[in-house]
Amino acid sequence: FLDPYGEGDGMPAAPTQRTVAGVTVDSYDVGEGIVIDVAITGGYVVVATSSAVMDNALQAQASGGALPASLAALAGNVPSGANSVLLQDGAASFRMIGQALTSQFGLFTGLVSSDIDFDAAEEASEALAEYIEFLANRAGGQFSYGVADGSVLRGYSLTGIDW
Repeated sequence: FLDPYGEGDGMPAAPTQRTVAGVTVDSYDVGEGIVIDVAITGGYVVVATSSAVMDNALQAQASGGALPASLAALAGNVPSGANSVLLQDGAASFRMIGQALTSQFGLFTGLVSSDIDFDAAEEASEALAEYIEFLANRAGGQFSYGVADGSVLRGYSLTGIDW
């Protein structure tokens, strides 16, 4: 990962390491409040955007735990031999995107140097948050996978939304 603030003489940001359930986890602090955890276990690379999520996943695996029912149903769509797999909770993903977008919208509004109708900007931000919450309430699971077929890489993904 790059050094977003240019504080490391152009060198990639160094991870901090910890051990969870016998697995080494590298944590990269890539910006204000943004952490990416990476671990290798059971022949898989596990990536999480929260240390708590990574810890829960590794502890569940160590105790023989299975995927939550919502994600286990999605896993059945992935063919054997897939080289990469992504299963995620669509509602949580939309809510995370909503928080980031409305935060950035507010930041951008505050940085604009021209005349701006702050009340209208606030209304627009609230409308955006409401729409993303609408999507989150209807979002199902999301999955994607990749397979290699000779020299061809094929990918497939699906996001379920119950309109």
